[in-house]
Amino acid sequence: MTRKEIIRQFIRFFKRNLLDVIQKDAGPAYIEKVLDEYELQLEGIAQLSDPTAPEHLKEAFTELLYNDLENKTRFEGGKLIIEIGDDDALGYTDPPDAKDPDLLKTFVYILEGIYGEYAWISDEYWLARLGKLPEEKGGRVGEGYLLTREDFFAEGHDEYLSWEEAKWGFSGQGAKDIFDDASKAFDWQPYLVKALDRTIKEFKARGR
Repeated sequence: MTRKEIIRQFIRFFKRNLLDVIQKDAGPAYIEKVLDEYELQLEGIAQLSDPTAPEHLKEAFTELLYNDLENKTRFEGGKLIIEIGDDDALGYTDPPDAKDPDLLKTFVYILEGIYGEYAWISDEYWLARLGKLPEEKGGRVGEGYLLTREDFFAEGHDEYLSWEEAKWGFSGQGAKDIFDDASKAFDWQPYLVKALDRTIKEFKARGR
């Protein structure tokens, strides 16, 4: 076997081992960092009556991350691609409309920041106030809708709810960089070393 062939084989072994280490060790550890930031930055902010409150979406969000790790981590030529947190699934390329049942798509608004102040008006509120739902209302998958501060007062909701009660928690908040912050707190280097060490041992065991 020529020197070039040995090098090519070593690189092939290393790529296989690195992909395995990323998917089984590094990726899950990184996802835990993302979920730590999720809990720290997103939970306890929106009203729990809002079906898109992060507390309700954490399970689906976590499943998305692990699916991405398993199905979208790959080599393209000599470059390792790690896609954890797909832009399409989180609404970046295809934002939801008011009644879209794919609630994970609403994350684009939270992660990128919400400018302006909004009230969360639930359908439960409308039923208690009027005994029925206004025909033009009922967005957010039919459980309520967001209303600007201006419209909240113009429509007289302050006679029934204080602004403090109704204000949606993510109003006026900046971007939530949970992926960037998790990346800053995570060191991939030990996992690269692990894959390299495994490859060297495997190569020596084969008498290369």
